[in-house]
Amino acid sequence: MKGVKQAAALLLIASGALAGPPITLTLESVIIDGVPNPPPAAGQPLRLPPGLHRLDFRLRHTAPGPVKLRCQLGGFDDRWAYPGRGMTLECLFYNAAKEPLSRTQFDAPGRSRGWNTSLENSSLTPRREPLLVPEGTHSLRISLSSGDPDVTGIMAVDNVTVNLPDAGPGSRDNIWLNAGLSTGTDVGLPGGTPAGWRRTGGAPAIAGMAMQSSGPLLTLTDHDGSNSGGWTALQTPDPPLQAGRVVTLSWDEAYDVVDGFQHTASYFNVASGSYIFRAVCIPNEGPSEGASTSLDVIVRPALTDQPWFAPAAAGLGVTALAGLVFLAWRRHAAQKVERLNLQNALERDRTRIAQDMHDDLGTRLTRLTLSASLVSRDLETDPARARQHLDKMSATATDMIRAMDELVWAVDPANDTLDHLGDYLTQAAETIFRDSPVRCLLDIPPVLPSIPLGAEVRHHLFLAVNEALHNALQHAGPCVVTLSLRLDPGALVITITDTGSGFDPATVRRGNGLLNLEKRLISIGGKCELQHPAGGGTQVTLTLPLPD
Repeated sequence: MKGVKQAAALLLIASGALAGPPITLTLESVIIDGVPNPPPAAGQPLRLPPGLHRLDFRLRHTAPGPVKLRCQLGGFDDRWAYPGRGMTLECLFYNAAKEPLSRTQFDAPGRSRGWNTSLENSSLTPRREPLLVPEGTHSLRISLSSGDPDVTGIMAVDNVTVNLPDAGPGSRDNIWLNAGLSTGTDVGLPGGTPAGWRRTGGAPAIAGMAMQSSGPLLTLTDHDGSNSGGWTALQTPDPPLQAGRVVTLSWDEAYDVVDGFQHTASYFNVASGSYIFRAVCIPNEGPSEGASTSLDVIVRPALTDQPWFAPAAAGLGVTALAGLVFLAWRRHAAQKVERLNLQNALERDRTRIAQDMHDDLGTRLTRLTLSASLVSRDLETDPARARQHLDKMSATATDMIRAMDELVWAVDPANDTLDHLGDYLTQAAETIFRDSPVRCLLDIPPVLPSIPLGAEVRHHLFLAVNEALHNALQHAGPCVVTLSLRLDPGALVITITDTGSGFDPATVRRGNGLLNLEKRLISIGGKCELQHPAGGGTQVTLTLPLPD
């Protein structure tokens, strides 16, 4: 019986039944462009926006000891590669926009060849690796990392150099500054910082310095098993590195690293497309039964990569070209219409000026000629009457001078602004009520904006105000007349108010004065309103819309 039991036990061992539970391999998180994210729900793909992404897949296994692990991002890099193991030295090339162009990682798992119980008793082992300079390289970053949080151990690095093997005479072979860590703050002390280097990671205290007979060293000392830290340095070579050139990255290293249960597989510049991430592992020792995991990754295509983009862009291009042709034709037509409007405006100005000269100046000249004939007739027979005629001639001549001044002011383009209109209205009001029993008050802002007003608009506005002021002088009697000018939103408002006896609107509207006021304002797009305030008197309000 005892022999049967022993045979059964041997069979169970041979069949693996006594090997214990199978190991598992799980995807703990996906670090997308430096931001940790939980993996999608089972069966769901990882969806990413358009663009280039850095993806770090963090894996965890349940094997009791070290494992052999391989990872692949199918469709992006079909090679089965080791993920990051232990502590690492990493080299990245960047373009001028600080975007990564290529990344090379060198692992430090287990113990280095020169390791002997402790760092003080160990010797550093030289290491040399080739690097290919990518197109558009602007700067180079070298980083030391203690690896995944559960990795523990010690790593020391010295004499980091980037050599140009084919450098010409007089050129520096090593382009990496402070390779011997000889300059910096408290170099050689645990808390020191070499020039050009800085500490990184969740536990920067992991990164320190040590001193050996060969000089100061960069060290990573991680006994925590729950965090990570590192050193990093970024330099811009001068002169710039040429694309396609092979440089040699070399350093001296010593390490004693215990791998953890976490592993990280990193991929740079993952563009638009559909991929599948796969990972497989088996224990280094014991039964050969392994584990695997996978995740679909979809990076949405950029707008320019969509199949409909090219036809749509061509259609938009044709539409834009047609739009440009239409706009050019429309601009040409608008310019032609503008020239016609200008010609029409000039013709209207000429017609208005001719009409004013015929109606106003012609009438005054006729009166002047008639008075001259009367003076000639009465000069010898009735000198007193002749002097009366001369006084009328003088007054008529003065009126003609004033009318000519108004005509010249109206046609001068230098006066085509609101502030010039305000100044001229002020002068006109002072002239009209000079030597009269009427007291004139002006409510016009001292500073008016230079809003453009055409000659026709200024002409009709001035004549309308002039007409209202003369009506107040002739009909209101001794009183106070207020001329007010204000700017409302989108409109110019001119108000002429008197405190006189007032008049019957029904009677006055049968005359030409108020009808002329209304016609002048309507002809320039405005309106004229006549009101009688409760306290007596008359108020004429002229409103003109202003351009935006």
